[in-house]
Amino acid sequence: MDRAHRIVGNRQYDVVIVGGGPVGLAAANLLGGYGVRTLILERCTRPIGETRAVALDDEALRILQSLGLHRELDRDILSENVRVRYVNRRGQTLFEVENQLQPSGHMIVGLFIQPLFEDVLRDGLTRYAHVDLAFGHDAQTLRQSEHGVQIAGKTAGGERFEANASYVIGCDGGRSFVRESLGIPLDGSTFRERWLVVDGLMDGPQPEEVRFHCNIERPTVFVPRLHGHRRWEFLLRGDEKDEDMLAPSRIQQLLKNYVDPSQVRVQRSVVYTFHARNARSYRQGRVFLAGDSAHMMPPFAGQGISSGLRDVNNLCWKLNSVLSGTLADRILDSYDQERRTHVQSVIRTSAMLGGIIMTSQPWLGWVRDRLLRTTTRFKAGDRFFREARFRPEWRLAQGAYAFDMRRDRLTGRLLPQPLVRDHQQSIRMDDVLGNRFAVIGVACDPKKELSPNLQTQLTELDAAFFTYVHENERVSTESTLIRGIDRPLSVERGRILLVRPDRFVFADLRPYESDSVASELARTASRPKHHHNPSNGNGAAFELDRGHPS
Repeated sequence: MDRAHRIVGNRQYDVVIVGGGPVGLAAANLLGGYGVRTLILERCTRPIGETRAVALDDEALRILQSLGLHRELDRDILSENVRVRYVNRRGQTLFEVENQLQPSGHMIVGLFIQPLFEDVLRDGLTRYAHVDLAFGHDAQTLRQSEHGVQIAGKTAGGERFEANASYVIGCDGGRSFVRESLGIPLDGSTFRERWLVVDGLMDGPQPEEVRFHCNIERPTVFVPRLHGHRRWEFLLRGDEKDEDMLAPSRIQQLLKNYVDPSQVRVQRSVVYTFHARNARSYRQGRVFLAGDSAHMMPPFAGQGISSGLRDVNNLCWKLNSVLSGTLADRILDSYDQERRTHVQSVIRTSAMLGGIIMTSQPWLGWVRDRLLRTTTRFKAGDRFFREARFRPEWRLAQGAYAFDMRRDRLTGRLLPQPLVRDHQQSIRMDDVLGNRFAVIGVACDPKKELSPNLQTQLTELDAAFFTYVHENERVSTESTLIRGIDRPLSVERGRILLVRPDRFVFADLRPYESDSVASELARTASRPKHHHNPSNGNGAAFELDRGHPS
């Protein structure tokens, strides 16, 4: 990004993001797209350039699509043509995960190169003149008041700076200054086990398989990525010292069990201890936590960055709606309600997969191997693992949706994303819907079918109206017509879907249920009476003071 800033004196923004890693950059791109005046404060003086995370899931890839950056990632950074296989110490398959196309419209896993990924996110910010990125700005104090949040600190050159905002998002990692300033504890535990992570470059064809070697003698993980990038992760034994295992000769000994070590150009080696921790709250007043600031999890499910992207995708449309006066501040309470319980279930799943991989007792390894191989002989067991059904579904249990409409419908779930016809080409449906509220009538016109009361509410939300049909169907409609060409929505004709900007279905209804949904919408997403009246999450009213960047 060419337009990096130095913040000196007092500056006013709608949102300040502390932390310029992938989650903070994604949040800034989301807010930038909504027109929200945003500042990122990053303590480091330049991009770190380290490859820490390597995987994104299909829902995270969908979020990147919403940023308008998926094509840039597809070109040379992201690989979705991979499988995931778990093998025992003899190389026999315990189970595998096929990288199939998901209802989200993306493959179940994508592997990426983090420095290049962050470059794309930073370059994406150049589209928005109202978004500033400040390297070398260390946030040191945070104060909330009735009128907003003030953050102050020092630049790398020792100058004092101060930034004021209506809201702050802490995306500043596991040792979060923001979280510590709020006094929010992290609940959970730290794994005793240590892992040696080795990143290197190799020539030759691109392997198409992530492999978990569930070897009781030394569990190992191998992750291939584009341009010859490779990662190996080795579980260390209790009597092995970090400094000894980081020696180049020792790394070569470990690598030779899998490749010719002379062909590997080691770029980075580090010893990690993994955490399974979740913040007790993701919101305090006008300040929010996201990504590693809010939660840390073992890497075995590849959900670290994906969970952080879910956080900001859930939060940023709500912040924009409150700042624009479209919704009342209480919508922001739903961020913690909707994200924290799902993150906890993802942490449990990650720890469960870690238990499968890290088994080091011979008798436990024997039991594990027999149990998994027996289970996958049955069709249901094979599908459970092959289709990664062990991943916890993110279905809203509480928050901003029509709870009374939940039952067995799409209400409270992510909207499936089929391919649709756009003139002579096929595109993903989200590209038609846009990052806004959407009303989708399935083979019907929502403008004709919904009650006037509900239509008025949806119009105030600036919702767009669509009619969805399969490619060759005909229907009379005043709404924008969407023609699906594969994987239909699997929703009965005549049903209407009210979809949030983050693609969660607020309500899946029949037209005669319009008034009931209108009541639910008024309860969870009503407009503020006096433009904007945020609360601190505990019922105390604030009056927003919105200024302009100088």
